[in-house]
Amino acid sequence: MIIYVDIKFNLIYIKIKTKEKEVNGEMKKSEFQITLQAARINAGFSRKQVAKYMNVSSWNVIEWETGKREVAISEAKRLSKYYGISLDNISWPCSSKEI
Repeated sequence: MIIYVDIKFNLIYIKIKTKEKEVNGEMKKSEFQITLQAARINAGFSRKQVAKYMNVSSWNVIEWETGKREVAISEAKRLSKYYGISLDNISWPCSSKEI
């Protein structure tokens, strides 16, 4: 599912995923997940504000949101708290590397 959101006259594509959960032996779609970028935007923060809060560069925030840099557990917890959304409701991008 893709939702189109108009923020400050810019059209952004925000992907929302459903999370499956086992209930009585059956897999049920139970919760929604939003992208890391969508969580930031919904919380009303710019990348620069998040970078300052996290004590990193804006480039780090961009790389987290695009999956080019992995988000450490401690960072994910801080971001989740700052954005006011559960860790489970954020779709954390992963970078894949061939070995």
